[in-house]
Amino acid sequence: MRRFILKTVVFLVTLEATGWFLLAQQHYWYEDAADRVAVAPARFIFIGSSRVAQAVVGEALSSELRLASSMVLNLGRGYSTLAEHYFGLRHLAAVSPSGLRGGVVFLEAPEGIPDLSTWDDPWFISADPGLLSMTMRPSDLPAFWLRSAGSLEEKASLTAAEVSSLAGLRGSWSYYARAGWHSLTGRRADDGAEEIELAAAGGVRTSRAMFVAARKLAEEMSMRALRDQRVLTSQDIEASILLSLSSFLKKEGADVVIFTIPMSSVQQRTSATEAGRRNRDLVAVALKRAGMELLRVEFPTTDDDFPDLWHLRHVRAREFSRALARAYLADRH
Repeated sequence: MRRFILKTVVFLVTLEATGWFLLAQQHYWYEDAADRVAVAPARFIFIGSSRVAQAVVGEALSSELRLASSMVLNLGRGYSTLAEHYFGLRHLAAVSPSGLRGGVVFLEAPEGIPDLSTWDDPWFISADPGLLSMTMRPSDLPAFWLRSAGSLEEKASLTAAEVSSLAGLRGSWSYYARAGWHSLTGRRADDGAEEIELAAAGGVRTSRAMFVAARKLAEEMSMRALRDQRVLTSQDIEASILLSLSSFLKKEGADVVIFTIPMSSVQQRTSATEAGRRNRDLVAVALKRAGMELLRVEFPTTDDDFPDLWHLRHVRAREFSRALARAYLADRH
């Protein structure tokens, strides 16, 4: 019996050691960015949703700014939260020889309103909870359990991913399968359908089937947002993760720029209401009071520029990136 227990323990330890080795080989999202900034600091870092991943083309933006493309990092990601970006930026500050000093972090603000989630909201999105385990530290677990909203099952699963490599690898198998399919066939493992004019960045699926589903979801979420819309208060902003992020970046010697990003008319519906107008005015005043800049980028679009009603068409994204760079330079003079 003792020998059986010993063999079992050795087997489990070997599995865990193998798991930690595999996890150490993963260079994805913020880990990939950490490898880059450990060698050379990034000057401009973009965070936010998959809209940012699609709309900001580092090559076009850096060319307009006359900087090396390596100085621009686009960390926009579908199903990501501001809490995850906070933890990710904290990691970059720790691994870069100069931290984030002298850098500029850009955060999207659809229709002038950035993400105002708080530490009492979910730190993760259920569609991709693994993004949190990629950025959170074990020392964050007590606050995670006390503050973050979420089911007991979800919290237990994410906690296991922090302390066990096997649990941490659970969400990686689909990633490896998709990567393997792409390397073998040269095609994305969506459904083999015709691809549309979106870049496969930030977790965006570019198949025709996903395009149709995304348009339907955009309509549904727009109507839900209109139904649930309310007027914001100063307390909403004071409790936001955004203010925590701004405070952290200032201590690191980095600037924060909140920039407007193109949206389809479907996703602009809430901004046309009286509550939407009041919220924009309130947020603009609050951002200025907190020492954050709202950079308004003039960039006319039509719904034809948003094939899935969420993301800017790739050819127009290059134009927007150049317009963003020009707006930033003009604001600095």
